[in-house]
Amino acid sequence: MPKSFEQDAGLKRVAIYTRFSSVMQRETSTQDQLRECREAARAQGWIVMDEFIRSDEAKSGQSLFGRSGLDELMKLAQQKKCPFHGIVLYDTSRLSRNLADGLKLTDILKYAGVFIYFKTRQLDSRDPNFRTLYLQCGSKDEEFCADIAERVHRGQRGRVLNGYIASGRLYGYKNVPVPSMDGTRWRHGRAAVEGVKREIIPEEAAVVVRIFEMYAAGMGRQSIAITLNEEGVPSPGIATGRLQSRWSKETISLIHKNTSYVGVYTWNQTKVVRNP
Repeated sequence: MPKSFEQDAGLKRVAIYTRFSSVMQRETSTQDQLRECREAARAQGWIVMDEFIRSDEAKSGQSLFGRSGLDELMKLAQQKKCPFHGIVLYDTSRLSRNLADGLKLTDILKYAGVFIYFKTRQLDSRDPNFRTLYLQCGSKDEEFCADIAERVHRGQRGRVLNGYIASGRLYGYKNVPVPSMDGTRWRHGRAAVEGVKREIIPEEAAVVVRIFEMYAAGMGRQSIAITLNEEGVPSPGIATGRLQSRWSKETISLIHKNTSYVGVYTWNQTKVVRNP
């Protein structure tokens, strides 16, 4: 079992873990967190082990899936001879935005005798009150995600009601941002976007029309796909940057069933639910 908080206050070797959640977030977020964690370790008199600095970039805190940097540190922490005494993070939200996941991780580290320290809260897992304090912080982190989801959904609804689109790229169209009329600019100087409209791409639109005409003339979806592949017509996968590079009957079927091609736009038909 780990030693008490008082007994465990000497010179320590620590790892650092950083995370930022979105591809839209600044990559310097990692450097900012790392700098703050180094300063926190220096203030506590701990030695930062540079070889055990790990980061997960563009990874959501709502799940532990795909966070290889965190996985590595957790595996090292559970070794018989862990190379560090503790792990320093900038904030509780960098560990997890799922309270159950965060508690599990802190419990595993406690059992392994490895402490965890959150710089912004000055929260140390060796503190007898740690669990109570972490519950408070973790609950706020979890609620933040729910609030963000609600605000995003509300913003999308507003854009749709104003005639803009809320979905991604559709074959036959390009997405064109519409600048804000009031001249508002985002934090990095770019003009704020009021919404996104679709504009027809003539060469792709001609393919869509042809697909409907071939189907109306009696050609099956498989035959249509074969014909387009033989002619070397670029597929929607190539046009939208996806992996699928050839036409298939499934692709043709999706085009036939997409009501956008007959002028009926639908939104809010699906939602993303995380499997716990």
